[in-house]
Amino acid sequence: MPPLLDGVRILDFSRYIAAPIACAMLADMGAEVIRVESPQGEEDRTLGPFSPEGRKMWFSSTGHHKQGITLDTRKPEGRELADRLIEKADVVVHNFAPGSKPAEFLTYDRLRVIKTDIIVAAVTAYGQTGPWAKYSGFDGLLQALSGMMSITGFPGSPPVRSGVTVIDISAGYNTALGIMFALYHRQQTGQGQNVDVGLLDCSVFPIAAQGMVSEYKRNGVARGQLGNQSWYTLVNAYETSDGWVLLSPALDGHWQRLAELIGRPEMIDDPRFDTNLNRFYNREPIEEAIRPWMAAQTAEAALEKLREARIPAEKVHTIGEMTENPQVAAREMLVELGRPGEESHTVPGFPIKMSLTPATVEGPAPLLGEHSDEVYARLLELTPEEIAAYREQGVI
Repeated sequence: MPPLLDGVRILDFSRYIAAPIACAMLADMGAEVIRVESPQGEEDRTLGPFSPEGRKMWFSSTGHHKQGITLDTRKPEGRELADRLIEKADVVVHNFAPGSKPAEFLTYDRLRVIKTDIIVAAVTAYGQTGPWAKYSGFDGLLQALSGMMSITGFPGSPPVRSGVTVIDISAGYNTALGIMFALYHRQQTGQGQNVDVGLLDCSVFPIAAQGMVSEYKRNGVARGQLGNQSWYTLVNAYETSDGWVLLSPALDGHWQRLAELIGRPEMIDDPRFDTNLNRFYNREPIEEAIRPWMAAQTAEAALEKLREARIPAEKVHTIGEMTENPQVAAREMLVELGRPGEESHTVPGFPIKMSLTPATVEGPAPLLGEHSDEVYARLLELTPEEIAAYREQGVI
């Protein structure tokens, strides 16, 4: 069976994380993704972390499974070649801010004149509409705006940004999903459309989805920092003799079995602890009972007992420990990619497991302009002499 997106061609003009991640995921599902960048290369090729030999580990993840061509769309000849490529494409992806020259060149209204059923996906900081649409921004700024930073960290500490670019990654998933929605719609109607993904929207969504906005508007309660605890249920990290364990007894059955396990069965019938909400508000006596039980054993010993009692818990892993986790390996979530004769790099596996149309995470990130000759010859039927002339002019 051919890959699910076999025959779908995507021109990827994007940079950095969100949109490139979306394109990489679609490539893993079988789409032909052609990364288009300037002949000088783009800034995301220069960002760390770096391997000992100087290769860019970040770009290995966001650029894998793509073909790479160069094209200077600032030149008239480059814009003409770009339009010819767009005629051959199904989807165009970019992350240029509205109002910028590259964004104006790649607007849906302009491109649909070139190809009536084209799908254009634009990832921006604040979306393509509204008073802030032309502002530039990055993941951390939207964590700040959305309220996410105000509820992260321990009580009394300064606002804390997530150590992972969660908004960028969320925007990448949403962009891939939006493109799939648009492809499905085109399959049904023959129509292309514009897909508008804003980091702002992707940051507000999880806050509102967890009821925090309704809680504020209806109850006048604005959530604050709770460290590793949760809201309205008992969750926290506890120190063992050799590490930390996060405990999450979210159901009544979990709590009852936990009380038995730590040798405090009398707490089960205590009315202070008879519901999740009561256990949250009266959590300190419970935590005073849990802490010595955790401290008296190793993390692995505690986990073994907790899992045997069917109480949700997990060791707080370092990144190094995560890479050795057998479940991570079983789910094929870390994949080694590289070129012959070079040290491989580790990229993320595909997070969605499909029984009939599985993704294939393969192909290293392209070298600058690595596939230019092949792509221009195959799609635009340029001769080697024509390609050489364009290259001499600095167009490709």
